[in-house]
Amino acid sequence: MKPELTIIIVNCNSKDHVKKCLKSIDVALKYFGKATQIIVIDGASYDGCGEMISNEFPNVEFIQSEYNIGFGACNNLAFNQALGRYVFFLNPDTVVEFDAIKKLHTAIKEHPDAGVVGAKLLNNDGTIQDSCIRKTPNPLITTIGSEYLKKKLPFSILWGPFAKDLRDDCSHIVDAISGAAMFMRYDVFSEIGRFSKEFFMYGEDMDLCMKSRKYGYLNYYIPGAKIVHYGGGSSSEKLNAVSIVMKRISGYKYFNRNYGIHIASLYRFLQLVSAVIRISIVSAIAIKNGTLSKGNRNTLKKWWFVSLWSLGIEKVAEPSDYEKQFVKEKQLVL
Repeated sequence: MKPELTIIIVNCNSKDHVKKCLKSIDVALKYFGKATQIIVIDGASYDGCGEMISNEFPNVEFIQSEYNIGFGACNNLAFNQALGRYVFFLNPDTVVEFDAIKKLHTAIKEHPDAGVVGAKLLNNDGTIQDSCIRKTPNPLITTIGSEYLKKKLPFSILWGPFAKDLRDDCSHIVDAISGAAMFMRYDVFSEIGRFSKEFFMYGEDMDLCMKSRKYGYLNYYIPGAKIVHYGGGSSSEKLNAVSIVMKRISGYKYFNRNYGIHIASLYRFLQLVSAVIRISIVSAIAIKNGTLSKGNRNTLKKWWFVSLWSLGIEKVAEPSDYEKQFVKEKQLVL
């Protein structure tokens, strides 16, 4: 019998998170009550996830990717084995509430025009994550959108809408939803071209939601479906410098892909301006105080990496090795 749903989870050094996630899925699927295929794909972390799944979750399919080809590419690779009418791309560092899958499934059936459907993401303490829903980015807002400014200037015209301001008892049409939990029809994901191959990490969720809209679909946020998202559980501390610059690389690719080289170049220039301003402010504070705190040192390091990337000196900022590996191996992704 063909399964109603395929759940795909990408593991990258997050075996313990995967275990918790699968346990919560077991409970949720009993409430869902329909045949479901679960696929876990490991992005060359070789952290023992395959052995754990074999021993504790024998009904879960496991794929071992020989190379770290990136989040979107791993999802695409696992999708080649998907059999469900619907597909649920789920981060490993999540715990789904018992009725979340059923509510997402019900919502997408109620909206035949749905492209990507997302859930309410919660922190471990029960507070709502702003990343549940996303506003279509532009170079200026993306550059100035620091957490400090969002708190001091909470104008929805700039950053919103915010998930916490939306009613829980209905669905909401939004620009984009978080890649931590993306529920879609199998046919729609195939039609719009899957995750774009050029994104190694970051930005692939925004790009997928944009493709959904370009194909005439709407993206829905379903706040009644709740998922705890620990956030950062799949990332290694060693990748901090890489992550900082990879976010900018992905941003550049997003703007270039969807708006053209001129807008992408503007984004890159504004990132340089932002980096110079922030480095200058932190340096001035350090000179005034006669010392440089650990926090300020980290801030300087971060924006130094950003400035190097903005000037085209990507090698110093480390992610070039990941980019080379991605380019070399992306022919594996169908």
